[in-house]
Amino acid sequence: HGWALEHAAAELRADRELVLEAVRNGFALSNAPEFQGDPEVVLAAVKDNGFAFSSADEALKSDKEFVLRAVGISWFAMAHVAPTLKADGDVVLEALGQQARQWQDADAEGREEILYEVRDAREDGFLYYRTPLQHAVPAAGCHPAFMLEAVRVHGLALRGAAAD
Repeated sequence: HGWALEHAAAELRADRELVLEAVRNGFALSNAPEFQGDPEVVLAAVKDNGFAFSSADEALKSDKEFVLRAVGISWFAMAHVAPTLKADGDVVLEALGQQARQWQDADAEGREEILYEVRDAREDGFLYYRTPLQHAVPAAGCHPAFMLEAVRVHGLALRGAAAD
């Protein structure tokens, strides 16, 4: 389990092969600072859990090409991209596209889970994410032309659009 890396000796946390395997099985990236700038390790972590992108090096979070790869793997990574890229239409549309592919590939139970994620509700202090637009700079979701393209990519995009 990835959390176990937190308790591993420093020499083990410095072993790239071990860290790469650990991030494929849990939230290990936060416990492996030496590899938070390693693109392969970060993408492996994002594949396991998009929220792992929060532990990625700031340089990777600011690299548009890398961010496109990360949000293409998990739209949840959108929450942690650099602020300048949260307004980038390509990044937002790629994240929406990943969520749409997730929807298309899901069975009935999986679609229920996605609908649960996109609902706008707070329970036990946890805000369930609607769509990647929730993490975009507000201006990104306010332009009708952009929203038309977003809806073409993923119909649920309207759930994350600005209310005003």
